[in-house]
Amino acid sequence: MHRSAPIAVLVCLIAAVGAHAGPPDDRLVLSAPNTLGNNGLVRVTSALIDDTGTMQLGLSGRFFSATDFVVPDVVDATTLLDGNAVVGLSLFRALELTLQSHAGATLNTARSQPQASVGDLAVGLKGGFSAGFVAAAASVRLGLPTRANKVGFELGNSALTGAGHLTFDLLEVGLPVRAHLNGGYTFQAGKLAGADPAKNPFFLDGVDGSLVALASQQWFFDQVHAGLGVEALLPYVTPFVEVWYQSAIGAPGGYAFVGDAWLTLTPGVRFGLGGLRVDLAADVGLSGTAGGVVVDIANVAAGQPINPAWAARIALAHSFDVVGGVVGAGGGSGSFARLEGCATEGGQPVVGATAIVAVDGQPGPLLLADAAGCFGAPVQAGTLTVVVGAPDHADVTVSVKAAAGQVARVDAVLMAARRHGRVVGFVTNKDDESIEGALLVTDASGTRDAGRSVAGAFELDIAAGRAAIVASVDGYLRQGARITIDADDRRTVTFVMRKEPKKRSATLTAAKIDLAGRLPFVFKSQRLQSTAGYLLDEIADLLHANPQVRVSIEVHTDLTEVSDPSAAKALTEGRADVVKDALSDLGIDPARLETAGYGIKQLVGPPNDPRNRRVELLVIPD
Repeated sequence: MHRSAPIAVLVCLIAAVGAHAGPPDDRLVLSAPNTLGNNGLVRVTSALIDDTGTMQLGLSGRFFSATDFVVPDVVDATTLLDGNAVVGLSLFRALELTLQSHAGATLNTARSQPQASVGDLAVGLKGGFSAGFVAAAASVRLGLPTRANKVGFELGNSALTGAGHLTFDLLEVGLPVRAHLNGGYTFQAGKLAGADPAKNPFFLDGVDGSLVALASQQWFFDQVHAGLGVEALLPYVTPFVEVWYQSAIGAPGGYAFVGDAWLTLTPGVRFGLGGLRVDLAADVGLSGTAGGVVVDIANVAAGQPINPAWAARIALAHSFDVVGGVVGAGGGSGSFARLEGCATEGGQPVVGATAIVAVDGQPGPLLLADAAGCFGAPVQAGTLTVVVGAPDHADVTVSVKAAAGQVARVDAVLMAARRHGRVVGFVTNKDDESIEGALLVTDASGTRDAGRSVAGAFELDIAAGRAAIVASVDGYLRQGARITIDADDRRTVTFVMRKEPKKRSATLTAAKIDLAGRLPFVFKSQRLQSTAGYLLDEIADLLHANPQVRVSIEVHTDLTEVSDPSAAKALTEGRADVVKDALSDLGIDPARLETAGYGIKQLVGPPNDPRNRRVELLVIPD
């Protein structure tokens, strides 16, 4: 393995960040998830402590896979997957309390079962202070490991770590760089039982022992460790690199403090959005790898886990104030204001709203609203242009002056932006001839003139939901259709126009729609006869021409169809609903139609007289 290239990366990064000096910027992503449970990089820990009352929740994971791993004379492959969950709380800007749990598993193709470690716990306390651009801290950490392939604590190999931390925060002097130095010592209780594998259950050696140590990250001997981390604090993104050294103390058998000890290079990049941070990184094992990518069991240092030659890392963390305020991704110094605001619709919070901020015309942060529809973050002082939006809503743009040390408030009332479907169609006559007709559309956005068909064809944007389209052609009865359309859907509607009859069978008066004939139903049935369509077209034409008219559809029958009063009432109520549905299909708004079925209660002739079987369309007074 070529070892000089990663060192060159570190040198280049340090040189590059020196070229980006500038004023502090609260858009910077200044803290990160950390597997040890403190703000920092990956293993190297920052001496800086967050504001009082800041809590951090974090998850981190690591993945590694290699062939010809550990098992001698066998072509095997090992996959490692492990992770940490951590919660931390800062107090008085001087203390950090942390609780971490680790879980890991290795699967080797030559072994019968995976080696796993679940439930490891670590409790940490860190205290420190800052003076100018230098911060110093000390920490103690108690590790409580689990037993191999079991859930539960094994106190016999617990570890106590003491460490010192030093951070140079060059943001204070205008250079967007932070450097962290760590050094410490870990006391491992398991070694007190002796380093004889036959007598000490905590001493992990051999093939399975190495796999268990890898999954659990368990060392047997005491350790000394040191690290250096450098961060380039650019807006919204922070590239970083760290070097970590960890070595067993008191290991027998010619333990090599260079070749056997861990030396790990970890380049990565951090993204921030509000209180959320995402780390993407890779561990590059420079030593302690027992031979590199192809591990030689003879080179494995018994009593310490193998340092993988490479491993991919991802970490997520979210910081928030325990009193409910969202903590921003930044934390630099300088002349800054704070932007706060909420997005509402009809007095209710809009969850999922975003606020895109520009400061004096320069791009600023993108903020996400919380469950209450509110957002907040530190911003540079100046003129803020804030675009607040949400899915299916129209954007709202607000400009506000933000003075240093002050809170700028931006509250936005959002309006739903209608999503549309597409309706294409044709206007023809019974001879299938294209006709140019006027179109009227009623949808969720209101009623509007939609133009005319061209050579019989039309294409319309319709707001998602229920809608009605009415086609009008001189000399023809108006035709309508009611549809339900989804956003981005496409529907086809065809109007076959009927010529206006010379003598109408339906006329509108102040009290009712007079019918020259009956609306015919199948005898003793709620089904309309096919000839009813002609009369229904005329009724619909009258209602389209007089959109202010509301009608009560009242249906009656006689004793020849049904003699039982309750059955007669059910029959006529069903028929009234059928007429209402038929008119609705012809484009009439159902809200304009009421129904009633009277059975045989209101006869207009002898009980068996067919005139009793009638439909009356009475105008409902305003």
